[in-house]
Amino acid sequence: MKQATFVMLLLVGINAAAFSLQEAWLSTGFEFGNSFENSPDEGSVYTGAPGFNLNLYGFQDRKNIGAFAHYSFLFPVISSRNGDLEDYDFQFQLILGPGFRFHITEDLKLRCGIGFDFMYIYAIYNQKDATGNTIDFLRVASHFGIGGDIGIKYDITDSFYINGGITLSYTVKKYMYVYSWQETSNDERTQTRIEYNNITGYSMFDIKPYLGIGFNSYQEKAVWGKPK
Repeated sequence: MKQATFVMLLLVGINAAAFSLQEAWLSTGFEFGNSFENSPDEGSVYTGAPGFNLNLYGFQDRKNIGAFAHYSFLFPVISSRNGDLEDYDFQFQLILGPGFRFHITEDLKLRCGIGFDFMYIYAIYNQKDATGNTIDFLRVASHFGIGGDIGIKYDITDSFYINGGITLSYTVKKYMYVYSWQETSNDERTQTRIEYNNITGYSMFDIKPYLGIGFNSYQEKAVWGKPK
């Protein structure tokens, strides 16, 4: 958890600096995540997760190279390990790096970006032990890799636009923590932590299509819309 907290604080700082640029695109919308995990220890896992996203691109005045960030907030509804269903409660992902835009027409833009990828997944569940007592579990997994975004942006007006695209990511490093709680005979709760670092042979491929609506901001003149 400490590694994940440090990385999140670092990325927030980098993101704030990256988007102190003149022209910014910010959108939100629906997203559906498809994650395919594989490792010798854990087997194969597919997770399907709907939710919403925040997508940001920033550019210096009239430049075509800038910075981008894509945030995903997803709630898994399908998760299976080798055919057996599993429970995941929440999935967060951030991809951050350089962004690019290509002008197809005045209102239609192709945009893309590539960068560092961080994903955080957690699940809360319970099981019965041999004596019939309930044990509560919290499973937390932090993933690190590379990711990218590609999509189309169409300006409805100078201020508002619609967009669609897809994010792709490949994870090569995973840290997993499992915490358990159990009631004792004197009504106290005992906590146990099992820690797995850098699961051997782990990999995950992730693909997330999305649709959204956003707005243009031109900071030099402190107005909504596009530079003239």
